[in-house]
Amino acid sequence: MQHITILISNNMCWITSIQTRLQLSDGSYTDTDSLKLVHDPHGSGYVLQVFYQSGTRTNYDTHGHSCPSSSTGPCHRGAQFYVMPPSLYHKGKTFAALEYEVFFKSGFNFAIGGKLPGLWGGTRDSCKGCSGEAHSCFSTRLMWRADGHYEVYAYIPYNQDGGFKHWCDRYEHDHKKVICPATTCGTEIGLTSTDAFKFKPGQWYRIRQEVNLGHPNQHGRVTLWVNDIMVVNMNSIVLRQSSSVHIDGMFFSTFYGGKSTDFGKHGDTYSYFKNFRITDEKKPVHSGEYFVGK
Repeated sequence: MQHITILISNNMCWITSIQTRLQLSDGSYTDTDSLKLVHDPHGSGYVLQVFYQSGTRTNYDTHGHSCPSSSTGPCHRGAQFYVMPPSLYHKGKTFAALEYEVFFKSGFNFAIGGKLPGLWGGTRDSCKGCSGEAHSCFSTRLMWRADGHYEVYAYIPYNQDGGFKHWCDRYEHDHKKVICPATTCGTEIGLTSTDAFKFKPGQWYRIRQEVNLGHPNQHGRVTLWVNDIMVVNMNSIVLRQSSSVHIDGMFFSTFYGGKSTDFGKHGDTYSYFKNFRITDEKKPVHSGEYFVGK
């Protein structure tokens, strides 16, 4: 039987079989035949392959019909589920690091963007869909953007320093270090803007994300490394309002979208994932904020 394994810092493992993957679904992606274990396209061993069918985006199939209720065809949009390791879930953790590697198929068309896994905590159903202004949860997925640029895409409370608009304006005016949503969707943190810092098809990238929630209504920290280079370190961000919100695991989420039809302007394509690890080990981080190229 084939398995996906998530390694935890105390050598425990979270394991699920591909054959029972529907038990992992959060309800928004019920057709998960997008997932397969295949040989590494640029190495050895098995890796997790994700299939994105031509034209799909968020909750829509290749014909633009809502999935799965009104869909007239397959809904191979990617995959989405929560990983809740027993050593982390409901353990009151306020710090964790997520590591994994991602590979985009040669010729991968990034269109205008799509999601990648990140950490999450709190009430699960509040952390999917356009659920910014999150009061009972947080999530810190990544996004790829046009031409392979990338960012942290966070669902966070709106009670930031001086109010959400003031906080957003301060960062947006400072080289667009943060781009805030026009609707209650995610907040974009640290979008890269140079060719030196973007995903390129046909090679593996090592991702490491650290989240320190801090105290409720006080500053936490989000840090991102790509290929061992720190690209984002933000430490003036409120990540939770309640002491009941903790880090509960990984939100495995990958698809094209947003809802705009421009997200669906891509052909059949694949990404690949391997070497997932969730740990409480910290990497050294300098005290100041940092946004690469900003």
